[in-house]
Amino acid sequence: MGAIQMLRAMWREGIFTMWKGNLVNCMKIFPENAVRLYIFELLNETQIVTKNPLWHIHGDKLSKFSNGAFTGIFVQTFMYPVEIIKTRIMTFPSKLGNMGVFQASKRIWNETGNPRFNGIPIFNFYKGFTPAIIGVMPFAALELGCSKLGTEWYKEHFQTKVPGFYPLLGIGTASSFVAMGATYPFRLITCQMQAYTGPEKDRLGPRAHAAKILKTEGYKGFYRGFLANSSKAVPSSGIAWATFNMTQQYWDRWSTKTYS
Repeated sequence: MGAIQMLRAMWREGIFTMWKGNLVNCMKIFPENAVRLYIFELLNETQIVTKNPLWHIHGDKLSKFSNGAFTGIFVQTFMYPVEIIKTRIMTFPSKLGNMGVFQASKRIWNETGNPRFNGIPIFNFYKGFTPAIIGVMPFAALELGCSKLGTEWYKEHFQTKVPGFYPLLGIGTASSFVAMGATYPFRLITCQMQAYTGPEKDRLGPRAHAAKILKTEGYKGFYRGFLANSSKAVPSSGIAWATFNMTQQYWDRWSTKTYS
């Protein structure tokens, strides 16, 4: 189903269907973006990932990408349960009523657990985590690494310490588009695993999902829904990067005037 067909189907269910799951999405986005950008900047300043007693990563560019990948792993691990709750709410049929955060959480908790984890309910909130973590490493490395390197290049090339909002927006948007294009197949497989609510014995693993997509739709199937996803995620990431950097600049100016 394409983006236009999806919009028509949602319209038939009611205009508010387009905002289904928005509350839990906001609950996820606000802390996630704050923590993600803060940790990335912290790792760049402290260099605890790139220079420590266990290993040293040489090169400024490689260090930025490594810090981005580690940031992605950390944030994804702690925010993944919220992601799967959001997916369940968004994919719940409107004809069956509305599903809230509590109902979705309870339903996931009561599902049959994975026998590999002895059926422990908490692991139900991490279904599809393997392709998610594999995909988020290169995604975060490319998105954050390219954003940081692009911003530093802009400062050096145009001899300025303070890039404007629109240059930062362009850098963040372009970085996000590159990252999403490179890792979208992992995101698609993750969403399919998150949305599955059938018997646990029939649940497909990441490889089986990939094989099924390849067999039924070919290679282009791995980019199904890419336009709809990128039209939301790409500008969102660009705005987040620009807003974060501009806020940092304003904070630095204010703190300098206040405490000098």
